[in-house]
Amino acid sequence: VLFAMEGVRSRWWPERLSFQFLEANVRTYVHSQGKPGIYFMSMDANHRPAVWAARRGWSLPYRYAKMEMQKRDEQTNYQLTRTSTGTQHQCQYRVGEPLGPSEPNSLEHFLLERYFLFVEHRNRLCRAQVHHQPYPAYAAETIECQDELLAAVGLKNTNGPPQLTHYVPGVDVEIFALRPTSS
Repeated sequence: VLFAMEGVRSRWWPERLSFQFLEANVRTYVHSQGKPGIYFMSMDANHRPAVWAARRGWSLPYRYAKMEMQKRDEQTNYQLTRTSTGTQHQCQYRVGEPLGPSEPNSLEHFLLERYFLFVEHRNRLCRAQVHHQPYPAYAAETIECQDELLAAVGLKNTNGPPQLTHYVPGVDVEIFALRPTSS
C-alpha cells in the first residue's frame, strides 16, 4: 500500500510542525477477538523522525527509504529504495472511475474499511483503534510494478502487476493509543 502522508502529528504536537512524507507498507488483514484490522509486516517512509518515533513509541516495523512520487499527465510513478538493504519497489499507476461507497460483505469493504491496527509492542499483542470516514475509493490500473518488498518479508513475490488496485485521494485518519488485546 502506497501513501503520501500529510499533516502527521500527535494530538499534542503543534500542527505547524506536522510531518509530511511518503510511506509504503506490506500488510495482512486479520481478525483478533472479532475485530477486523491490519497487521503490518513492513513499513517504509522517507522521513527519519517519523520512522524513529513510530518504531520507538509503537514498535511499528518502519524502515527509512529514499522515496519519490511523481505525477505526470494521468500517471503516477512511485519509487522506493530501502537504504539499509537496497530493497526496491517501483510502481506506475493510473486512476480510473470512482467506485462509490463500499458495500458490506464486498471485497472493497474487506480491504478498505479496517478500523484497528495490531502490533506486537513490548512482547504483547496490542491494538489501536483507527478512525476515518469511509474511503472514497477509485478503480486504478497498475501499468507497471517491480516489487522486492514482499520477498523481503518472506512472502512469495509474484511477477507483474497486482490483480487488484484501488486508489484513494485521501482522508483524515485518527489513530488512538495502543491497548493490549485481552487474553
